[in-house]
Amino acid sequence: MNIVVVQGPEGFQNTADAVLENTRTRDVVKSFNFTGAENIVDPQYGEHALDMFVAGDSVRGCVVAAQLARDVGFGECYAIGGNDKFTLMEQFALFWINLAMFQGMGCGIGFKLLRR
Repeated sequence: MNIVVVQGPEGFQNTADAVLENTRTRDVVKSFNFTGAENIVDPQYGEHALDMFVAGDSVRGCVVAAQLARDVGFGECYAIGGNDKFTLMEQFALFWINLAMFQGMGCGIGFKLLRR
């Protein structure tokens, strides 16, 4: 879930904080929110699998999200920080939405972290 075009839970900067505020669990993480459904169904691009990212204070939640990402075919799953990175994850989603929809690249795009 993401706040898009300023439409989201009233009084919250991001959707994950709203979930935390309205549930008893602390095992809330932000992941899978920055790409299209097509990439979740099939994260393979030729020889390369897209990468996944996860943010949250919950170690358990991050481990589960990373395993789920691998189980559905994503490559690496990178932890980018705690709950303080929830809004950054939503901004990352807006970046993908901008490229895919507003810049006309279509939903067949995804992210892969490369290192030297």
